This record gives sequence, structure tokens and C-alpha cells, in this order.
Amino acid sequence: MAKRDKNVGKKQSKSAITSRKSTTSVNIKFDKKLSLVIPCYNETNRVQYLASALKAFDSSWYNNYEVIVVDDGSTDGTADKVSKMLSEGLAKAERVEVIRLEKNQGKGAALQAGVEQATGDFILTLDADMASKPTLLKRWLQLLPNNEFRNDQILIGSREHKNSEIEAKSDRKTLGRVFNVLTQFTTSLDLQDTQCGFKLYPAEIAKSLFANLSSKGWSHDVEILYKAKLNNIEIESMPVKWQHVDGEKSMSAAME
Repeated sequence: MAKRDKNVGKKQSKSAITSRKSTTSVNIKFDKKLSLVIPCYNETNRVQYLASALKAFDSSWYNNYEVIVVDDGSTDGTADKVSKMLSEGLAKAERVEVIRLEKNQGKGAALQAGVEQATGDFILTLDADMASKPTLLKRWLQLLPNNEFRNDQILIGSREHKNSEIEAKSDRKTLGRVFNVLTQFTTSLDLQDTQCGFKLYPAEIAKSLFANLSSKGWSHDVEILYKAKLNNIEIESMPVKWQHVDGEKSMSAAME
């Protein structure tokens, strides 16, 4: 059973990782289809961040992809605003779909609905506030052996990774660290950040793990990763650039 945390490519030497980080002219060819699955709930004040980040991703990504936004029963018109703002400007997107859930069920349920509808070879989940932007995925490719994603490995963003760049309020950092300590104690998951929304799954693995999800709220991450561990699926923690976004909901609301 392989478990990874803190250092990207833990099997590699530190010098190899440094070398990859300093390479700016890596010629990467990515010929797989990517699905972006984005859950949202009452996000009208932050939809502009979502649209801007996706347009930047569209202009820099290697090939076609799809975007699936799941509106988790919003009451502020989020779905309509997302549909309008993403109706143009994503030239490489084969498909942009907004799924509307009638009732607010929780982040896990929203992701489950999106993963079920995804048609890509790999599925990237990320938060609607774009605290970590999808362009980060190109950096991950540069860091990985052979500059490619594996079909037997889950990559998770870790705000505790030594190479992560974090701009966050101190209370969020404290709460996150307390939660992760409790998670490690109760599940034996050797991961220092289970809750970062930026995660990349091989599609087959994602669909299997999300198929019978019990935790419909914010704690779904722990269930998904624990299931992966039980099934001997390798989990690799990766560095992220994570920034607190203006208009962010309270921590209690974010955990629903």
C-alpha cells in the first residue's frame, strides 16, 4: 500500500524535484481528455473569479476538455449567472454543462453528480472560488515523472506541502490543521491535507470511489481517500498555490 505526503514524488531525490521545478521550457504533450468538475453553492459574488480562471486555463491548456459545474441547490441565481458567463470565451471546451440540484445536499453530493456525468480520461475537482486555479495542473505535469498523469494514482493538492504558496487567514489555517490531525488519528490516513478541493483522479477510479458515497457534505474527502487507501490506490500530495478569495463564505457555511 503506497501512501504519499508532503513531498511531491517522494520516490525521487530532492535534486530531481528541484531540477524539474526550475525547468521552464519542458515540451509536454497531453493527449488525454480532461473533465473539470466544479461544485458551487450561492456563488454569485464570486462567479467572476470562476469565469476568469477558466478563460485563462482555456488559453493555455494543451487540448480539448470539458467543464461541469454543479449548482448545489443555490437560492441566489448562481446557475443562471454561471451559464451566462461561461457561454463564450472557452474555445477549447468541448462541453460546458451546468447541472442543477433541486435541493442543497452538500459538496460531496454535488461532486458525485458531476463525476457521474464526466466523460474525460481524468477528472479534476476544484472549488468554485478558484482559490487554486486550474492552470496549476500544468505545473503538476512538469513535476511528475515523464510529465504525465498515471491511471493508478490520485493526486491531491496539499496546502501543507513544503513547496505550496498559501495566502489564507490564520483561523482557516488553524481549523484545517486541527481537522487534519483528527483525520490522521481516526483513519490512519498519512496525509496532512485531505480538504483541499484541488484533486486529480483517473476517471475510472473517481467514478468507482464516488459511486456509493455516504458522506454528502464537506467530509466526503476523507471517505473518498480512505476508500482509496483500502483499495491500495496510491495517493500523492502535490504543491498548490492557494489564495483566500474576497467574498468567501463563513467557515461554518463552507463546511456544509
